Amino acid sequence: MFVQHHSQVPVTPLKCGLLLFLTMGVFVWFNTGPACALEITSQNKYYYVARDSSVTLQCEFVLASDNLAHTEIEWIIVPSDRDKDEDVIIWYTGGIIYDNLYGPLKQRVHFTSPEPQDGIASITVTDLKHTDSGTYQCKVKKLPDIASKNLILSVMERPSKPVCSVEGQAVAGRDLRFGPTHRYMSLTPCKKKKKKKKKKKRSHSCGSTHDCVFHNYIHK
Repeated sequence: MFVQHHSQVPVTPLKCGLLLFLTMGVFVWFNTGPACALEITSQNKYYYVARDSSVTLQCEFVLASDNLAHTEIEWIIVPSDRDKDEDVIIWYTGGIIYDNLYGPLKQRVHFTSPEPQDGIASITVTDLKHTDSGTYQCKVKKLPDIASKNLILSVMERPSKPVCSVEGQAVAGRDLRFGPTHRYMSLTPCKKKKKKKKKKKRSHSCGSTHDCVFHNYIHK
């Protein structure tokens, strides 16, 4: 039987516009241009959301018009322990959406677009729980191109109504520190006034109003 041997392996796609060949034992780089055949364009990476609310994890992408291959989209939860398997939570392939793949998110996760293959692969997760916190990965495949993006979701308790108080002693000319969460504000020095008709000196306290503003990751 005749077996044909090739000294050149198939082309390996790396980054946008780069191809890698192995010829005669030597790696050769070729720059095919700056354009990306598949690129995820969403910018947001960190999401801080209150428990029992909903969140939309954004994953929008653009495709090369000349790529007619089948589009496949999957969202996974990236385990903190690398020895554990990744959990697929929602999957689009062959025109069908599979959204009941992961028990803890069953009936709570769905694509925001009924046609995610057209460029909007974002998902919405409802009725958030603390256990939903973690790293989510959006992966879009349109062979030979693959693009992915990791998003960090933190589910937090809604803050109770804060009570503003001054930490320590208020001293004229020094900064005031407000608690429990605070920012620094300046107190204008108070001048002592003397009354001419009386021999004793009387100092008057200096009153002022300060805004105490609290910040947290969910809202101000």
